Amino acid sequence: MCGIIGSVSGRSLLNKSIVDTLFHRGPDSGNLWQDSKGKTVFGHRRLSIIDLAEAANQPFFSISGRYVMVYNGEVYNYRDLVSKNSLRLKTQSDTEALLEFLVQEGFDQITQLNGMFALAIYDKETDEIHLFRDRLGIKPLYYYHDGNRFAFASELPALKELIGDVEINQDVIPLFLHRGYIPEPYTFYKNIYKFPAGAYGLYKNGKLTIKKYWRPEDHITETVLHSEAQVLQKVEELLRDSVQMRLMSDVPFGTFLSGGADSGLITAMAADQLKEPILTFNVSFEDAAFDESPFAKAMADHLGAKYHHIHVTRKEVMDNLEQGIDLLGEPFIDSSVFPTMAVSKFAAQHVKMVLSGDGGDELFMGYGAYTWADRMTKYWPYRKVLTMALRASGKTRNKRAANVFDAPSKAELFAHIFSQEQNLFSRKEIERISNKEFIDPYSPSKKARDFSPAEEQAFFDLTNYLKDDLLVKVDRASMRYSLEARVPFLDHRLVELSLNIDPKLKRKNRESKYLIKKIMERYYPNELIYRQKWGFSIPLEKWMKEYHPYRVSAVYEKPYNEINRNYQSGDDYLYNRLYALKVLSRYI
Repeated sequence: MCGIIGSVSGRSLLNKSIVDTLFHRGPDSGNLWQDSKGKTVFGHRRLSIIDLAEAANQPFFSISGRYVMVYNGEVYNYRDLVSKNSLRLKTQSDTEALLEFLVQEGFDQITQLNGMFALAIYDKETDEIHLFRDRLGIKPLYYYHDGNRFAFASELPALKELIGDVEINQDVIPLFLHRGYIPEPYTFYKNIYKFPAGAYGLYKNGKLTIKKYWRPEDHITETVLHSEAQVLQKVEELLRDSVQMRLMSDVPFGTFLSGGADSGLITAMAADQLKEPILTFNVSFEDAAFDESPFAKAMADHLGAKYHHIHVTRKEVMDNLEQGIDLLGEPFIDSSVFPTMAVSKFAAQHVKMVLSGDGGDELFMGYGAYTWADRMTKYWPYRKVLTMALRASGKTRNKRAANVFDAPSKAELFAHIFSQEQNLFSRKEIERISNKEFIDPYSPSKKARDFSPAEEQAFFDLTNYLKDDLLVKVDRASMRYSLEARVPFLDHRLVELSLNIDPKLKRKNRESKYLIKKIMERYYPNELIYRQKWGFSIPLEKWMKEYHPYRVSAVYEKPYNEINRNYQSGDDYLYNRLYALKVLSRYI
């Protein structure tokens, strides 16, 4: 895992001090390379996980000397690529294996990779840059292009440092208020974009061309898998193989263990494949309504794992709140970034790599939003009447439900359900604040078969929420402390399989993530499996009543005060709207 940065211009401003803004992503080494004209410059910071030798440092040069690469991530099947293609290498690193494989077999063979990656390759002969990002967007890649200059980096703050003055993109503010994050390909700044997941890019003669080499839609079949026994066997086989591949490391490692199903299953499968007890890491918070740490400890004890736990106070969170808000370099309100930062900082004192359970909810239907999707479709003709009746009751719980039923259109249904499940601004609220029309750009894509509403909602989460929120959070929070996080659920083979499993197997007998829990029965007693889902967050709903770190921008002062009055009067679900306005005010 590393940090990469590069620039192409008449006179590049990229220097070592700018490369070192990514020091936290790679404290083990840092290097800079530029072409003979000083026009193209690549920089790299390395976190050594595989082949710790200096010979594997980057920027990395092909054996022929023609190509230069900077690369962030891991290719888990690199040894197979070496043997199957008879690659002759000078190091034991996946970096060299990746570069020589693509040079020998062709850049279109990126589809043969199993891993997480963002990389750039410069061709000295053709003066071209080739860019790639992994299928699910696990590893970040941003780029700047204004017609004259082109630059890329692993993180927004580094890219902003390289570019200099940047202008806020006002058009994305409504989208942020609706979702709590800014989705691909947009960022908060003009001319800076998120490079798409599953895409290949070619920068040549001042122009950037981007094409998708993988789309989840392309792997959806006309029929679904109905056999529970066969599906359970296939899911377990693929997940065990994915975990085994991701245990490849030349440094100490462990797992995040929240106490929930996803991290619990990943930890169990990892522990089952190791000769020594695996290290597990857990965090709990002061004032938290739900503390899963006792379940995490019980899981670790049952597996014979080494349990490490840290308890974080409200003061510790508040003292680091602005650091968390600034972490991404653009507005972002997922408060689970704070526990992720805390447990990452703690784990980094013991290991350099962890396995994380991210992706299980989206692939196997663990969220309440999927019930709402089915419900909304069923009651669509009556939604206006239901909205009025629920609001008239005056009860906070009913008001929140009314917001969900108050959907603007079927085309925007899935983005709307997500927004209201996150207690964020609806389209109508945003239009009142901005006095401008707002429509969320997401719409369901064409697929080989008709999806159920719950499947469409899960597909939205997979291609939006997971990619542009959860994976971003995990990457920045872990790499802030030079810790690599790997996500076994997001092996593309398992993702493609999950898209074709009968949704009735994912939610069965009123049990969410039914398949995951059935597999867990092989490793844990039922009392550690079948219980209420709690989530992984801080008690922001409670803390917002006392949280006043800075003033809200005058632009949003009126709606903030109006919402705050209702919040202080008992409508606690409004906390995320207030938090969104505070975070936004930090950036404008």
